Amino acid sequence: MNKRSRVIIAQVVLGLVLACGLIGCRPANPLNQKISANSSVDHRLWRAHVQGSLTQAQWADFDEAIQELTLKIMAEHVATLSAEVEKALLQKIHGRALCEILTEGFQFKLSRLTEERADLARRSKINASLRTRPGDLDSAYYLKDLHQEEIKQLAELDAKITQLKEKLQAYGPAVGSQAPGK
Repeated sequence: MNKRSRVIIAQVVLGLVLACGLIGCRPANPLNQKISANSSVDHRLWRAHVQGSLTQAQWADFDEAIQELTLKIMAEHVATLSAEVEKALLQKIHGRALCEILTEGFQFKLSRLTEERADLARRSKINASLRTRPGDLDSAYYLKDLHQEEIKQLAELDAKITQLKEKLQAYGPAVGSQAPGK
């Protein structure tokens, strides 16, 4: 083997080693990062450390999911005082992947909004069936305005539910193709 062949082989091997190294060093999906939350200080340090690995929209979604999990903790009466709620939340998220927290938070919000929509639809149906006494225009106008406001609120909830399903599909397992509120 001549010197030129050895140089070419060495360059190819070096190129392969570098390529393998770069592939191995590729940043992992930031949504698979484990959350560090042994304490509130630990959680703040973790956030500062991984700040640049998520987009602003992803951080906003994470904060929204955390807010929903906080509501869930309070709704389930796991804790009531703010320090207890924070401690329960930190225990819930510590060591879990970001995508798990996003999914769990948004699933809770989806469930909450779906129940809210069902209650509003039931009330709207009842209110739509109400009748006023003949000549009672004030009550008739009030009921008409109320019904229109309820229809508007139902449409807003449908939009939020659709948006949540899209986020869930992006961050986690498919939720299903059921139309919002149905």
